[in-house]
Amino acid sequence: MNTHADMDRDKLYGKGPFDWTRATPGEARKFLIAKGFFTEEVPESPGPEDLALALLRTANDQTLPALAADAIKVTAYLIEKLNAHAQENVANDISDIRDMVRNNAERERTDATELRDAASTLATTVEKVYSELQDITDRLGSQVETLETKVAKLSATTNEITKGTTNPSTPTTVGRPYTTHSQATYADTLRREAEPVPTKLRADMAMARARDNQVTLRNETPTEPAVWAELTEKEALTKVKYAIEKAVQLTEEEGAIHGDPPIAAGVTKTRSGALVIHMASVHHATWLREVETMTRFLEAFGGTVKHAERLHMVIVQFVPVSFDPESTDHTRFIESNNNLPPGALGHARYVKPRNRHDPNQRFAHVILGLRTRQQANRILQHGICIEGKKVYGRKLLNEPIRCMKCQLYNAGHIARNCPLEADICARCAGSHRTSECNKEDDERQCANCKNKGLPHTGHGAADRNCPIFTNHLQASLQRNPDAKYQYYPIEDDPTTWTLTHEAQTDPMQGNGPPKRQDPTRFRQGLPTQAAAFAATNMTRGAQWEGSTQRATTQPPLPLRQGTLSFANHRTGTSNISMSWANEMDREDQLNTPTGNDASPQAPTRPWTE
Repeated sequence: MNTHADMDRDKLYGKGPFDWTRATPGEARKFLIAKGFFTEEVPESPGPEDLALALLRTANDQTLPALAADAIKVTAYLIEKLNAHAQENVANDISDIRDMVRNNAERERTDATELRDAASTLATTVEKVYSELQDITDRLGSQVETLETKVAKLSATTNEITKGTTNPSTPTTVGRPYTTHSQATYADTLRREAEPVPTKLRADMAMARARDNQVTLRNETPTEPAVWAELTEKEALTKVKYAIEKAVQLTEEEGAIHGDPPIAAGVTKTRSGALVIHMASVHHATWLREVETMTRFLEAFGGTVKHAERLHMVIVQFVPVSFDPESTDHTRFIESNNNLPPGALGHARYVKPRNRHDPNQRFAHVILGLRTRQQANRILQHGICIEGKKVYGRKLLNEPIRCMKCQLYNAGHIARNCPLEADICARCAGSHRTSECNKEDDERQCANCKNKGLPHTGHGAADRNCPIFTNHLQASLQRNPDAKYQYYPIEDDPTTWTLTHEAQTDPMQGNGPPKRQDPTRFRQGLPTQAAAFAATNMTRGAQWEGSTQRATTQPPLPLRQGTLSFANHRTGTSNISMSWANEMDREDQLNTPTGNDASPQAPTRPWTE
């Protein structure tokens, strides 16, 4: 019998009238059914058992030679055996998987039991350690009280001895036993730490808390009267309470309000046309300032009204000009990169507008508005990273607002709604715009001093040494409880109680109340030796001849301790004061490279003025 062992699969398939390599499994099934080898019950995809049965039926054909029939039967037998072996392997694999899953589950149960036992042991240990620490704390507290009592008795005894033995001609330091110099002793340190919050600080913090309870509304269209303009305070308060109730109802529907309902205690209508709402607590005011709550409140309040948010302003120096304060992506990246909560930056802008930057300028000063005292103090104390650079800030205080049209300070309006028809020049007091003035510096006249009958020649209305400006500035600082502090003071954080350089006083010596800030700002002086060298080897040039030189050996100001103020410019819309000419001039000078030193911290202006 010829088995055609020399032919490959393709040739064997092609031998005969049909080329089965091109047939589909369905066509092959139909052929086998037609020839009687398959029944109709065979599925569309026949299995190994169906194929073996078809081969056995073929082998029983009487026309086949015996050798061919036996070969076909052997093939059917092998197919059945392979199928049985495969099923046995699958069953074994499934059994192995089931055993493995069962073992893993048992192991996980054991681990969970061990973890539960370990957690119970740890909780018992922590409770025991906490109890021991509590006992130690109680013992230390009683010992500290005993020590303070003994120190007080020792101080009183020493004072009595000192009064009886001190030579009247020898100066002594009251309350500092066994010392003749101003260095504080251990007893002084204990006494100072035991002292309560200073009375003046308590008063300042009370004013600050009162301001934190306030929410300010302003009319968004100054050309039209505000909705509360014709209302009494009582009527305006009724309108405010109605809007708060509506906001509370919408918030309660979302299940987002907790605690007592917010209460508005009263309102104040300011001379500038704003409406100040006095909430019953800081918690209530904080709730009302939230963006979603304020949106609902303003919708219920009606009219063209906006929320005038009170921010804690910080000026940050020498920021890379690649920073875009108008980009939300930039400000949000600063918040996340410096671990500030989302939305902490409520305001950001350059001191000098970007369109006025020098093309080669690399750094500029930026004003940031933070929503809380803690966030502002963090930047003041530790700095902030902007565009990959660590920069530092200082407080920015409000200054009197000057109308750029009539030049009056704190007149209750700005240039766009000034009632005066003609412009008043800020340089010469003439009846024209300041930008059109052609007077020389020695021809300057102050319109404000001229109206008050004061000496008005030699300076303009924008001069920071103008007596009218300094009087308004002093009054503004007196009204601001934060003005004399280096940081925004927080009652339970003594590190924020530091006074500015002008207001510092030694509490141990009792030199009287802290001094107010001098309206003029001074730069840091040179050290004594450097000042002596400069006086001997340097000249100020012909432009300084005949001028009075200020001493260069004044006590240096601590870095970042001063404050910068600014007043409102003509086209601005913010209620924060924004006149910053001096700071922009200093920024221009500091951005000019000198020699090989292009560092922004290298000042190029003379140290004396």
